Amino acid sequence: MPGMSGGDLLTALRRSSSLSGVPVLVLTARAEDEVRVELLRAGAQDYLVKPFAVDELRVRVRNLLTVKASRQALQRALASTEDDLAALARAHIARQRELEAARDEAESASRTKDEFLAIVSHELRTPLTSILGWAGMLRKHGVLENSVAERAFESIERNARTQKHLIEELLDVSSIASGRLSMEMEMLQLPEIVDRAIAATRPAADAKGITIVASLRGATLVRADGRRLEQAARNLLSNAVKFTPPGGAVHVWLTEDGGSALLRVSDTGRGLTRDAMAHIFDTFWQGDPSASREYGGLGLGLPMVRHIVQLHGGSVEVASEGLDRGSTFTVRLPAFSGTPAERESYH
Repeated sequence: MPGMSGGDLLTALRRSSSLSGVPVLVLTARAEDEVRVELLRAGAQDYLVKPFAVDELRVRVRNLLTVKASRQALQRALASTEDDLAALARAHIARQRELEAARDEAESASRTKDEFLAIVSHELRTPLTSILGWAGMLRKHGVLENSVAERAFESIERNARTQKHLIEELLDVSSIASGRLSMEMEMLQLPEIVDRAIAATRPAADAKGITIVASLRGATLVRADGRRLEQAARNLLSNAVKFTPPGGAVHVWLTEDGGSALLRVSDTGRGLTRDAMAHIFDTFWQGDPSASREYGGLGLGLPMVRHIVQLHGGSVEVASEGLDRGSTFTVRLPAFSGTPAERESYH
């Protein structure tokens, strides 16, 4: 080529990003071995010495194109393999993270259940110890003075009722877990259900000097299992009384909101953290261990509320402005939306 040797041309081609992969067949009149080696080193894939046969040129060009196509196919396969390997690596990392998260969750659940079993053991053992103590005294001394005997019988009865309540809670949780919690649904007046729950809770409130203020407006009808729904309302009220300090107050509101009945129970108690509000309805969740030791109980009351309310097609939520700021629990239930005559028939 005028002004540029074949070697210079090859160097320029190989430096070009767009032409570096183009196969080069050199046609040369020089047959010296040194020239051919130099051209091959410079990047030529093949060469022909002039004069040459046209058919040979065609075959060599076709061979070079075949080699190029094969090289490109191999490069695509390698790139695809690299992409696949990268995708597999990403999937493996994601799977590892999922497994680690599942392991952490399982370990947390195991710890939670262990803590719960420890609390169950303590809560069942405490009343049993008292019962056995008084039973041993009665066996040892036979007839006791009236005042001592009365105290013994009262303690035995109270602790037996406590054990009965704990066992019933455990049985209810077992029934819920297995889907065997029975419900007998009928049309009922919600204010009457809530009023019975308040009456059942009032003695515990009076013992702490806690005032229960109730506002049960309207004649809200709901399709419900009266016993279970009263249990849920009683659990909410008992929880409020338990965590409200002496001299505090518990407020109960019952209103209608469109097609829903709203039951709100608000207290002036210890309040809740954001983390506690996220887990307070979880079965077996115990929260602050010091609170569990101070207030006792299995911590199953609020999970029971959630399950019972959900079985009635409703929902429950909690709100609190923080520790020592009290809490408000809101239950939303489907209200009966019949005609006035139909509503009156259920009075």
